[in-house]
Amino acid sequence: MGEISKLQLLILVVSSVIANGILAIPQAAAGIGGPGGWIVVLLIGLYATLQVILLTLLLQRFPNTNFIDININVLGKFAGSLAAGILVFYFALTASLVTRGITNVALTTVLPSTPPLVIMSILVLTSIYAVYFGLEILARVNLILFALKTVTFLSVIFFTIPQMELENLLPLWEKGSMSVTEGILSIHSAFTGYIILAYAYPYLRNKKGALFTAAFALLVITVIYLIAVVISTAVFGPSELVRMNWPVFFLIRQVPVPVDAPFMAVWVTNAFSVISSTIFMLCYTLKELFKLKDYRYLLPPLAVIIISISSLPQNIQETGSFAVNLAYIGTIFEWLMPAVLLGLTVILKKGTAQST
Repeated sequence: MGEISKLQLLILVVSSVIANGILAIPQAAAGIGGPGGWIVVLLIGLYATLQVILLTLLLQRFPNTNFIDININVLGKFAGSLAAGILVFYFALTASLVTRGITNVALTTVLPSTPPLVIMSILVLTSIYAVYFGLEILARVNLILFALKTVTFLSVIFFTIPQMELENLLPLWEKGSMSVTEGILSIHSAFTGYIILAYAYPYLRNKKGALFTAAFALLVITVIYLIAVVISTAVFGPSELVRMNWPVFFLIRQVPVPVDAPFMAVWVTNAFSVISSTIFMLCYTLKELFKLKDYRYLLPPLAVIIISISSLPQNIQETGSFAVNLAYIGTIFEWLMPAVLLGLTVILKKGTAQST
């Protein structure tokens, strides 16, 4: 499947996390903490960074073993296979959710007359095509796309900073209208996806320094989210922010040139990164779980399944409920599993401790 560099791993992790989440995370942050919602984002980001560190320490004990075999090795064949089966379910739903989310944004903004099925089919089939060529090509494509996304993000910052009203960031904390549980799950869902690290690690060309690379990737994601939340809050104010479905998109519209269509073009590449990474993990999990020689013949039926699931939510509200419910599964697999597996590995004395 080829090897990847630490830079490619860094970009792959960042690109696999940031998708629809950045559009809505300012709304969730304002809903839970008002002007100080950024504090919740910071805390969740730091916790996610800790989980990535634990995940990397686990992977370093099994440097050339795929994630599914690690689960079976540590948990036993039955429990490990069951966990892998739930991961298949989780990845299929995640790919469907991201597909539906970006479709909702496109329909509401620049493509109102386009059938949703057309948008979803283009997103999924393009992602399937990239996954067909394997992880190395996926990493290279994400490296190129990340440069484009970075330029776009910096441009938005440049044009919107003059419109910030710092008094909107005070008081430092104020109870919002959203419940703590709902708010945390909504923000948490914006950080899911870093489990791609577990699937890419065995193919890392030079594993020395991988711990720093993984932690730095999550810090980059956290900083990007913090910038989006702080600027959105300062420009719109928390009371207006909680009524917006996609505050960052409205932030884009503050740029004094027409950028809706170019922004959506860039955002489609962002969705592509997450969907393709998730489909890759889905295929790879099935391949290792059933010891298949190749995962590529699974791609056509999986495309049909993902598009079908993406068609189930009929509006933005149903998509939001879908995201919150899926966040519960994500909490188990991306927030608790690394610590549990690492703890069991140490207790059962499995694997071999490696230098970081």
